[in-house]
Order: sequence, then C-alpha cells, then structure tokens
Amino acid sequence: EPENVSMSFSIFLLATLTLAFPSNFIIAKIGIRKACLASCFCLSVGTLLRTLLHIDWRFALLGQFISGLGAPLAQNGIYLYCEQSFTRKRVTKA
Repeated sequence: EPENVSMSFSIFLLATLTLAFPSNFIIAKIGIRKACLASCFCLSVGTLLRTLLHIDWRFALLGQFISGLGAPLAQNGIYLYCEQSFTRKRVTKA
C-alpha cells in the first residue's frame, strides 16, 4: 500500500531529525569511533527489523525509526572527523 511506504519514509526522516542536533553532543561524549559503531548497530538492527515485514508491517516502521536514529551519528561523525583532521596546519598546498 502506498500509504505505508510514505509513512515508513517519513518515520525515517522524523527519527533523523530527532537525533540530528543531539548527535553532536553524543559524538563529543563517546567519540567518533564509538558513534560510528553505534550508527552501524542501529542501521543493522533497523534493517533486520525491516526484513520481518512479512510477519507484520509495523516491523518495517520500527526498523525505519531505528535506522533513522543511526543515520545522524554517521553523518555528523564524518563531518567532525574531517573538521578535526583537515586543519590549515595539516593540509599543504600543491
């Protein structure tokens, strides 16, 4: 049903927006490596739950929400890594 697909995508975005701003504080608290591992864990669990769609469609919604929670940790972790690694002192001009 098209409504369920639209709702599952909206839930993913809602979860991503929910954790978008606090994710910077989480990354600062636990570190980039642990944040990326937490992101991989959330994305894996979310994907596993989405595969249980044949049991109940609510698993797809729950999986989308959990996957959405993991996305900002990876996205902001990559940004913070680049911000720390590529400073003016460490980057040379060719």
